[in-house]
Amino acid sequence: MNGLSLGPAGSDAPLSGPAEAGGGAMKNISLARLTLTLAAAETKCFWRSAAAGLSLLVFLGFLGFFFYNGVAAYVFGSLEAAAQGRSLDASLALFSQGLAQVGFVLLLVAPLATMKSLATFKRGGHLDFYQSLPAPRGGLILGAYLAAFVNLTILLALSLVPFGVLLWAGVGSWEIILSSYLGLLCLASSFAALGLLASAASPSPMGAALGSLGLTGLMWMLGWAAPYMDKDFGRLWQGLAFAPRLNRFVMGLVDLNDVFFFLALTGLALYSAGRFLDARAAHGAD
Repeated sequence: MNGLSLGPAGSDAPLSGPAEAGGGAMKNISLARLTLTLAAAETKCFWRSAAAGLSLLVFLGFLGFFFYNGVAAYVFGSLEAAAQGRSLDASLALFSQGLAQVGFVLLLVAPLATMKSLATFKRGGHLDFYQSLPAPRGGLILGAYLAAFVNLTILLALSLVPFGVLLWAGVGSWEIILSSYLGLLCLASSFAALGLLASAASPSPMGAALGSLGLTGLMWMLGWAAPYMDKDFGRLWQGLAFAPRLNRFVMGLVDLNDVFFFLALTGLALYSAGRFLDARAAHGAD
C-alpha cells in the first residue's frame, strides 16, 4: 500500500505504515505527509461520531438562543428609546455583541472536538507505533491540532448565516465581519491547542473535555476580576484573558499583539502537549 494508513482515532485498530518491497523496513515519512494523513483521518472520524452531532446541537442551539435574545432585546430597547426620543445603534446591539457571543459558544463546543484526539491514543498500540515511526515526532500533535482546528472552523462557517442575514438587511459591515472572524479563527486555534494539551495529559476523554473546558473557561474569565485587583496584577490578568482581545476584533480593531498572543499560546500549548505525550509513552501510562 502506498502512503500511511490509519485506523479510526481512539479505536483499537492499530496503525499501519508502508513497507519497502524487499526488506519490510518502513520508508521515511515526511512531517507534512504524516500531519495531513492524521488530520484527514481525525476529521473524518469526528464527523462520523456522535460528538459531531452533539457539537452541532450545542453550537447551533446556543447560537440561535443568543441571536434570538439579541434581536428581542434590540426590538424592545428600540421601542423604549423611541419613546424617549433616542435611537439604538443596531450594528453595536446586534452585530458586534452577537459576534462576541460566537466566541463564547465556540468555547462550549471546543472540548468535544478535541477530547478523544490524544486521550485514547495509547490504547490499541497507537502511541507505541507512533513512537517507532521513522517520522518527525511532531506529526501526531500537528495532525490532531489541524483536525481540531478544521472542525472548529467548519462550525464557525455555519455561524456566518445569521450575520449574513443582518448584512442583507443593512445592519453591520463586511469590515467588521472580516476582523471578527480573524479574531474567532485565532481563538479557535488556541481552543484547539489547549484542548489537545488537556487530551494529552488525560487518558480519559471525559477528563480531557473537563480539563479543556476548565483551561479555556478560566482564560475567558480572567479579565472579569482585573478591576478588583492590584493595578499591575490586574493588567497582567487582563492581558491573559481571551474576551477583551476578541472584543477588539469584533469592534473592527485588528491589533497584531492580539494575533501574536493567540499564535504564541497555540505554539506553547502544542509543545506542552508533545511533552505530556512523550511522558505517557515513556512511562506506559494510560
